[in-house]
Amino acid sequence: MKKFPGTMVVLEGIDGCGKTTIGKRLVEQNIENWMFLASPSWDGTGAHIREILTGKRPHPGAWTLQMLFAVDRYEVEQGLLIPALLDGKTVVCDRWFYSGMMYGTFDGLNRTDVLTLYKGLTVVPDLVVHLKVDPAVSVTREGKGQGSDLYDGNLSRQTVLAGLYDTYLNTVCAWDFTRQSNMSGLTRHQLKTVDANQPLDQVQSEVLEAIRGVVKP
Repeated sequence: MKKFPGTMVVLEGIDGCGKTTIGKRLVEQNIENWMFLASPSWDGTGAHIREILTGKRPHPGAWTLQMLFAVDRYEVEQGLLIPALLDGKTVVCDRWFYSGMMYGTFDGLNRTDVLTLYKGLTVVPDLVVHLKVDPAVSVTREGKGQGSDLYDGNLSRQTVLAGLYDTYLNTVCAWDFTRQSNMSGLTRHQLKTVDANQPLDQVQSEVLEAIRGVVKP
């Protein structure tokens, strides 16, 4: 894994936890040196995935969908993420491969098989922030609870996904891609959990504090 002058931060959690809102707000307030990256992306493979998630294209099956997500993340890494990190920017990612494992597991795939799709990634995140929210709260938030995409808008679905994050995120953050095995301790990906049930400004403040702790001078 290569080292870069910039900083990569990943916001993770179930739908409605506030990742997109928090990420965009942080970048808007630090616009000269920060970048926000959506997952899936808005172009190329990412646009194809969005059409699947919203029912505009037929579902290709759980394994193919996760392979498409992996392709999108490699494209984003090479085309957007690495250039920004080389430029010294702080890049806030709305999801990364951690979501692939959680949602792939939800769809019945083997967690290790999903993770091996990402063993060729170049960048190790400097920080992963888990925005932990009550599923009952998440589905009441604006744009949620309406089934707008494949995973959104279902309390029972979000409850299962929340359980997967609670059970496995710590393990995935300790994954050693060079050995394809688990490491003891968070030696590669620092993990910070933030209570996303709090008011938005408080959540943003805690996320920003966590990011400031890892931003490279």
